[in-house]
Amino acid sequence: MMKKRGRVSTEPRELLKPDYHEYDSIGKFLKDTRLYLKSKSKKKFTQLEVAFMCGYDVSQQISNIEREAALPSLDLAVKLMEIYGIEREAMYTLYMKYREAQYRKVFLAKSIK
Repeated sequence: MMKKRGRVSTEPRELLKPDYHEYDSIGKFLKDTRLYLKSKSKKKFTQLEVAFMCGYDVSQQISNIEREAALPSLDLAVKLMEIYGIEREAMYTLYMKYREAQYRKVFLAKSIK
């Protein structure tokens, strides 16, 4: 006996506001926050639009951050916090998670002999 398959919804799922406690990655959190704002706002919140708001002519810097190819400078992080409405503690916590992971790799890695 075959099971009936349910209909697949073609409507996009509603995005939930990202909770920084659930992230280890600054880039992923910033990307999800931008996409959340894009879904809720009349502003487009494309990478290019955000780049313009940050004083850049192209979206490459925002793309690099969201793909985790680069970490935002502290100045850029502050601008993104203002644009996205991110609390200071959220960004601080994400930076500390990043730094802790880096320090663990250096100081707690097993040495190879």
